[in-house]
Amino acid sequence: MSVNQSKTMVISWLLLSVTGVVACWASLFHGQFETIYGLPSVVGAAMLMWIRQQADFYAQPFYRLSWQISMILLWLLLVPGCYFLASQF
Repeated sequence: MSVNQSKTMVISWLLLSVTGVVACWASLFHGQFETIYGLPSVVGAAMLMWIRQQADFYAQPFYRLSWQISMILLWLLLVPGCYFLASQF
């Protein structure tokens, strides 16, 4: 499990999450919104949930900031979805 807890792996999951958010927003701006583009962000956030559950990692600033960024990216993913749903009504 130590490979999955390395800083390089955490950054990789964060980059995957950023890619998903950018793809989702880009599809919304181009008028072809697809929810599947947000899947990388959801997977990235799920793969980083262990940070919050392990107090020794969450106490370290790098891991705490990574977990917080992951949650912010999930919120940013929620915005285009809500906007798309609101435009349907």
